Amino acid sequence: MNARFPFPREHGGYLTLGGAALAGVLLATAAAPAVGFALALSGGFFARGPFERSAPWGRADAVLLSLSSVAVVFGAWLAARAGNVFGIAAGSAALAIVGGAWWARHTREHRAARFEIAAMAILGGAAGPIALAGGLPVRSSLALAIVLGVHAAVSVPLVRSELRPRERPFHGRAETRAAVAIGAALAALLVLELPMAALGLIPRALHLVQRRFGSLPRLRPAQVGLRETLALLASTALAVYALR
Repeated sequence: MNARFPFPREHGGYLTLGGAALAGVLLATAAAPAVGFALALSGGFFARGPFERSAPWGRADAVLLSLSSVAVVFGAWLAARAGNVFGIAAGSAALAIVGGAWWARHTREHRAARFEIAAMAILGGAAGPIALAGGLPVRSSLALAIVLGVHAAVSVPLVRSELRPRERPFHGRAETRAAVAIGAALAALLVLELPMAALGLIPRALHLVQRRFGSLPRLRPAQVGLRETLALLASTALAVYALR
């Protein structure tokens, strides 16, 4: 598929955006604006593909950009049913995704850990504005963004230290940073007076405990992908349950 259409190659991004959209829509009281916001973000995500390519654009790039643009415009229009600010925000966020991808590619930051962490945090945290567009209160939307954003962000150093031989010796540093991020997320949820939302952090916390007190697993990419998919589904389900 990627040989014909320049789809983004980060499978973790697909999963994270899908989980954010699912959580946001499930918690929304008005489905249409939430779906619209998620659709606009998805359009921006897929539009990254041509901008990340170094090869000249072809017909497939034009088709993908056209379809992505339609998704962004239609999604922003749906999101605007909750208020013009949501339509503007959805469209702006989609453009920011494309712009960020272009910048990262041309500055060769697209494979840097800091860029991947930020990108995954943004994709996971997108659950918050999606739910907010659908009518979820601000505090609950912010809690949702924190939980899924942190879940996604800490996956980057943990997964990289499992799959990249040169990063395995630094797995302890990855685990420490993940623990700090989870602790900060818990503190933020306590400040928001929504401690139950921390249920959504349990899957990642259990993964971290297993890593810290067990041995660093030697898993194939497919096995890591399956584990991350199940962890995301569990985190999404728990966060939705806690914030309903």
